[in-house]
Amino acid sequence: MRFKVEALPIWKERNITCADLNNKIPKAGEQWEVDKERLDVLLGDNPFNQPFVKLVEEVKPVKEVKKETNKDKPIKKTAEKKQTKKAEKK
Repeated sequence: MRFKVEALPIWKERNITCADLNNKIPKAGEQWEVDKERLDVLLGDNPFNQPFVKLVEEVKPVKEVKKETNKDKPIKKTAEKKQTKKAEKK
């Protein structure tokens, strides 16, 4: 499950980089998505015991539409050349 979070100003105050954002310091208000384990760490289960983000929303997974294919049936050739018999001349 994924969650959308928003950075708090503590990132800049403590000069801490975020591994989720390629080791850059997120600006206050910047938003990104994290998983449940990372969310727990950012909300206070960390060595600082302080929240670094606030939860914006839970991102619901998009259902994948399964496209039906006709793999069971062979593909028929539609452009076959018709052969005609020519009448023989006597």
